[in-house]
Amino acid sequence: RRNEPDNAPQNYEFQFITRQGDIKDILLNVANITGTKKSVASLLDITQRKKAETAFHHSEKRFRTLFELNTAVMILLDPETGNIIDANPSAAEFYGYSLETLRSMNINQINQLPVENVTGALDAAKKGGNNFIFPHKIASGEIRPVEVLTSHIPSEDRVLIFTTIIDIHEQKKKE
Repeated sequence: RRNEPDNAPQNYEFQFITRQGDIKDILLNVANITGTKKSVASLLDITQRKKAETAFHHSEKRFRTLFELNTAVMILLDPETGNIIDANPSAAEFYGYSLETLRSMNINQINQLPVENVTGALDAAKKGGNNFIFPHKIASGEIRPVEVLTSHIPSEDRVLIFTTIIDIHEQKKKE
């Protein structure tokens, strides 16, 4: 730290045990005091932040597992662009595209309504959960009527639309 101050870390995270036996997560910041051979250090208790990060990680893992292993067709959309942000394996199976291809598509490549109608539906879904009936085109070229259940998910910098798609073509044939 004294010889090569630019190469020495200034922040450290560690745990210590209090007199009461509690384990605390600590962030230590260290800096040299200019013109002296002394340092100043501050310790910040980040235990609650670490617990929140762990809870968030577990929650995210649960959602990812539910999303990926669910047999329901699910797609996550950016309502501003219509881009498909994510899709689950059931969506890939239903639409006949690979997950990689689906994640590179725009919903207007699947939804067969005019773009302005899809944009209006995305705007409505962004404000709150809605249900829609849409004609969706699958990879084979077949048009399938689907019911789309939507909910909005606030993200760090935007709102995303979580959709569950139900194939209703058999029901429509019966009607």
